Amino acid sequence: MPIASAQVIEQLPGLIENLATATERLNKTLDRFERYMALADPTLQTIDRLLPQLEAMVARGDEAFQTLRDIPGVGAFGRLTGFSARPEPEPKPGTKSTRKPPKRK
Repeated sequence: MPIASAQVIEQLPGLIENLATATERLNKTLDRFERYMALADPTLQTIDRLLPQLEAMVARGDEAFQTLRDIPGVGAFGRLTGFSARPEPEPKPGTKSTRKPPKRK
């Protein structure tokens, strides 16, 4: 019998024991994961039911802002009050901005 085969046969019980230990640890981890998922399942189902409603509400808000933005004069009002949704263009380096920042209370 070749020496390499004898060495593999000699190590086989230890390898099998290590494999059994790793399998046992994996099973315990999977059991723990299943328990966590069972606890989290009602929360995940609630989130699944709420997400479409939240998405619809955000879409309605976006439509409202778009409608308001299309009204003449609203953009100027937003820029004058400092509540513009669009950021002001940055002044070029070396030029001074004549616009004063809005006062905050």
